[in-house]
Amino acid sequence: MRTRTAAGIAAELEAELEQYPDERGQILVEAAQAWRQAGDDDRAVALLTQAIALGGEDGGNARVDLAQVLFDLGQAEQAHAQLDELRHQRPSSPAPYHLAAELLEDRGEHQQALTWFNMAVARLAEQEMADRDTEFGFFSYANNVVAGRRRVRHALGMPPDELDESVQVLSEQAEDLARALTPPAPPKEVRVLFWPRNEIPRAHDTWPQLVEHAEADTIIADREAANRELSEAGIARITMVPLTTAKLLEFTNRTGSDPTDEQTRLACMNEIVENSGAISWPPARNASCWCGSATKYKKCCGRPRLD
Repeated sequence: MRTRTAAGIAAELEAELEQYPDERGQILVEAAQAWRQAGDDDRAVALLTQAIALGGEDGGNARVDLAQVLFDLGQAEQAHAQLDELRHQRPSSPAPYHLAAELLEDRGEHQQALTWFNMAVARLAEQEMADRDTEFGFFSYANNVVAGRRRVRHALGMPPDELDESVQVLSEQAEDLARALTPPAPPKEVRVLFWPRNEIPRAHDTWPQLVEHAEADTIIADREAANRELSEAGIARITMVPLTTAKLLEFTNRTGSDPTDEQTRLACMNEIVENSGAISWPPARNASCWCGSATKYKKCCGRPRLD
């Protein structure tokens, strides 16, 4: 497979100039950036000069890119002249001002960067500013501009103004959103209350609303499958807590609670655990199976699944 080089990408972009005349300015800027990556600054300058001649937002963006080339070539005076010319032309779009502000910020010229950020903010449309107050306002272009303004003001030691404070509010919203989108870490331990194999028919007869059927093989197989899913999900420890009808009856009679209530069974489970009646899952392969079959785990629930 042929690797595309920066020069190759630049040549491909130039080839598109005739095919997409309405996008000529943008294509010229992109091609110039590719030529810069290829190390051909002269070709980049030539294309940027063509884009500047077209005017409009693309022309303004191209002038900022040309200023960056000149800065990189050590021609700071000529670079600032390009920015002065951009300011004199007064483009209506905030984008060129924003790009110039970030260029000067990167160079550590914070006072001039602030001037350009202020000009960019002044050219943001009312709707763009209103978009900052929406649920995803932190990601809006306007907020990006205002956040840049706040950065340079902070670098200049200026106290935050109302506009700066509005960025902080949006930042907090973004952090809340990020937390909401981040899945919670799995718990380190899960306790599973279960009916041992020989208790299932008895529990079904006693509390059919709790144990809907007496098919022990199905119930036990489903529990083993659920445990494996928990393990694969990152649960570090699974503790099996066997419950018998005799234990639940004794507990409810002693506490005066309802055996069909979930909180009752949870309290009973905790008591079993405190009395060392829990089983770690999975058992060792040659240990007795957790389900109460008295068969080795490897020959019972621990057998390979036939998925």
